[in-house]
Amino acid sequence: MPAAAATTAIPTRSRAPSFVSVSSPSTTSSNKLRLGSCFRSGGRVHSGCGRLRASHAAALGGVPLVGPEDGVGLVESRTIARVVGGRSEVCESGWGREEAIIRLDSSIFGPEALFGLDGFSHLEVVFFFDQVDSSEIDMGARPVPGRHDGTLVGIFAQRSRFRPNRLGVSRCRITSVNDLDVHVSGLDAVTGTPVLDLKPYVREFGPRGEIQQPEWASTLMRDYY
Repeated sequence: MPAAAATTAIPTRSRAPSFVSVSSPSTTSSNKLRLGSCFRSGGRVHSGCGRLRASHAAALGGVPLVGPEDGVGLVESRTIARVVGGRSEVCESGWGREEAIIRLDSSIFGPEALFGLDGFSHLEVVFFFDQVDSSEIDMGARPVPGRHDGTLVGIFAQRSRFRPNRLGVSRCRITSVNDLDVHVSGLDAVTGTPVLDLKPYVREFGPRGEIQQPEWASTLMRDYY
């Protein structure tokens, strides 16, 4: 009989079910971890593949859940902040002019969570595309944007928001830090967007060597910012 999954929980300041937990399956002969993907946002549970158990769904609020069924594996991640201000609708150009605030959840964090962030010029933001419905998610390939020759590009070879786990990653400029608010410019996320993580951008973590990308990607991004 396989051993029960081990769970590590990291409590936070909140009395609500606010935590990060990692459930590790016992080692199997195939040594493979099977994952599904489910999300709860706006009071609805969206399922990409796999099933979201009611006990886990009740603990989530605008949070992505990667994980599974039958105790195979589980990752839960709580929304740490929300985007305030900026655009209310998605648009594919002019994001560089947008200004917004990333406001930490005061039930979890105090101002000390942002101590030292004002020493950096740029921020990496991981967020959840909560306006994307599960029916819109791409699991394969789609035509290259702007081309009409039938060329296909896979979901992992593009930065479309219709991703399997609906996770977005953006870099923006920090204009100021005040209490629980990080004021930014150039963040391509609309107001109300759930934020999952923040990291200061450090140049040493940038790409090494020459950057290469297809011409269609350069054309698509020409007016994005």
